[in-house]
Amino acid sequence: MAYTGDCLPKLFLREDKRVAMYGGLPVPQLLVENKWTEKASACGAVAFSRDGSLMASSGASSVIVFSVNPFVQRFCLSETEVTNLYFSPDATVLCSYKPHSVVAINNLKLWSLKDGRHLASFVEQNRDTWHPMWTDDESFAVRMSGAELNLYAGNNFGGCAQKLALPALRDFALSPGPPPHHVCVYTAAQGNVMASARLYRCSATAPIDQMVTNKVFQADRVNFYWNQKGKAVIVMAITDVDPENKSYYGCETLHLLQTNGDACLIILGKQGGPVHAVQWHPESKEFCVVHGPMPAKATLFDLKANAIFDFQPSQRNDVHFNSFGNYILSRIWPAVLSFGSCCPPVSGNVEFWCMKTRRLVSHIEAEQTTFVEWCPDGAHFLTATTAPRLRVKNGFKLWHFTGKLLYEKLLPEGTQLLQIGWSPEGKGRYVEPYVDVQQMSTVRPSLPKREAYVPPHLRARNACGKQAATEGSDRTNSILDAATSKQMSKNRKKKESARGTKGDGESADELPEGIASGQPGPCGSEKTEREKRMLAISRKLRQISALKEKIEAGHKMQANQAHKLASEAALLAELEALKNNVNF
Repeated sequence: MAYTGDCLPKLFLREDKRVAMYGGLPVPQLLVENKWTEKASACGAVAFSRDGSLMASSGASSVIVFSVNPFVQRFCLSETEVTNLYFSPDATVLCSYKPHSVVAINNLKLWSLKDGRHLASFVEQNRDTWHPMWTDDESFAVRMSGAELNLYAGNNFGGCAQKLALPALRDFALSPGPPPHHVCVYTAAQGNVMASARLYRCSATAPIDQMVTNKVFQADRVNFYWNQKGKAVIVMAITDVDPENKSYYGCETLHLLQTNGDACLIILGKQGGPVHAVQWHPESKEFCVVHGPMPAKATLFDLKANAIFDFQPSQRNDVHFNSFGNYILSRIWPAVLSFGSCCPPVSGNVEFWCMKTRRLVSHIEAEQTTFVEWCPDGAHFLTATTAPRLRVKNGFKLWHFTGKLLYEKLLPEGTQLLQIGWSPEGKGRYVEPYVDVQQMSTVRPSLPKREAYVPPHLRARNACGKQAATEGSDRTNSILDAATSKQMSKNRKKKESARGTKGDGESADELPEGIASGQPGPCGSEKTEREKRMLAISRKLRQISALKEKIEAGHKMQANQAHKLASEAALLAELEALKNNVNF
């Protein structure tokens, strides 16, 4: 499918010496790029507004804001060494952040996107919650300062409209969606008081003192996952030490809190944790949890925390819904393991499931993948190898969710891909993708061709060298076959000596020449195959002889054994012919 005009999917790349934007599918074209000649001036961050109309990039000495369509510079902000950028929901305020230093400086700054005017500055030490959180309508913003939540109304950061002071306040998350708005806060354990997550109703005109629900648990830190409607939040409580001593990396528990006052623990079944990923469905009625040891399970829950579907166990530790919620992507991150030395990253297995039929649509392998993201059209996605996770073979690939590889770009050697992603421009303008899952069985996924590793000193060998290697392999196989035959003969003699009898099958003297002695004949493949066949026949004749003894002893004969006895005459004739070197 080709896109044009406002529906043109755009892809941005932040490399160590340039920022570039591509547009179009299935083969994206370079739209614009901005290069830096000095490494010190390389781009530190790139961010888009929620509607994709604005883009900001930071360099060593400035922050530049662009209009995307058409791509023109709007203004330049004189702010140095910025590492993080963030747009408010309606693209009225830009937040810039640089790491906190020993000297107390205003490292968090807010700028007006109408004229580039500086609005406010703060000292921010927490990089996880560095920027203020706005409501979707920007009626107010919330920022954490120490053990207080400060609420600012109408982008007026000169004074607080409301405050919420809590002892041991460590983290918070503001609900998205329409009003009424809520804020979920996490307070750490203090003395005999356990850690807890609380939901408060908040607004710019009323005090933040109406607690909706309170959930107590053990945790050293938490992660928040709000659904898009802002009616429910999942709190992942993380402890650094597993009380049951099952995991070296601690343990995770999930708690579901709702704005109607309900709260419960999410039961992950017998398999339990660890919890790898949590993702809400775009319609906010279901959520998916990837949990358990590898191969991990992916379980779909409803708003009552009831498990409604289990995806089959697979190598996965991440999950993503597309923008329409009709397809789900699960994958496994590359994991660099260390035990004395580092191991190479694992392959990136990616699965696609249809949410309506609950069936697997396709499966691909995107090796060395460190980043994956759905395209806003809900039908395409990208996989990328980025730095600093992996510093070699950086690049990206574009796929269709049916498993077809559409485009691949490998950056020049030495170039690092630091950031990549889709521009959110065009959301809401695409048609929901659909594929007939019944016909997907005939579609083969695009899998990379695996090649055997060849050492560098053997890669330049010509055809003669390969032929010599093949001949050497044949000679080795011939020697191995002969050694195997000799060992079989020795084992048979030991058994005969222990029983004091001749044995079930033929004696070593009765075996064909060249087999009992283990001496290989000439290097022709014809004789080698003949010896193998003679050994196989001799083995079957010994089995028949043993079977006859059992029948004479009174054992009951089965149907397949009768067929084996009937084949004795044919086997003897074939063995005699092979001894005389007669071709069948």
